[in-house]
Amino acid sequence: MLGGNHFFDFGDGNTTDHVLANALGTRWLGVSSLIRLSFSLKGKDAGASLDIFAHHGKGGGTTTGGQFSSIEKMAKTAEADIYLMGHTHGKGCIPDSPRLRLVRAGNKVVVRERTPWLGRTGSFLKAYEDGKASYNVDAARSPCSLGWIEFEITPRLLKQDGSVRVEMNIRGTS
Repeated sequence: MLGGNHFFDFGDGNTTDHVLANALGTRWLGVSSLIRLSFSLKGKDAGASLDIFAHHGKGGGTTTGGQFSSIEKMAKTAEADIYLMGHTHGKGCIPDSPRLRLVRAGNKVVVRERTPWLGRTGSFLKAYEDGKASYNVDAARSPCSLGWIEFEITPRLLKQDGSVRVEMNIRGTS
């Protein structure tokens, strides 16, 4: 669980974010984290990993382009397959520009292409409800696009250049 910017500090080094993570039986990762998901294919000598760089986020502007610009800038910080950011209550995911990288294939090095994904993680803050106060209403912000994003990750076993490798195909939905 990532930390946010709406928490209570108990003054002993713990916050409500820590308490919530503990109650859910998970780890508190701070405001920013690199997360590796490792996969092995049953009955195969091949495996793969998928790296996620997640950050609570920061303001990203009022336009869709501005929201994704913040994630694009963050993507220069670390190598990952998926970059996630919250904070703005925006929701959506798009593939970034493909990137080339060198990988070992058997006893040689070859060039492979990888397309990272960018995601604004969404919100469950319903801002405009009859008779209810909200900081979004007070600030004259637009309603949030409620919900979350999802990534479908499909491993593909490839035999090429005298080696076996696993390629992760990623598809995003919001």
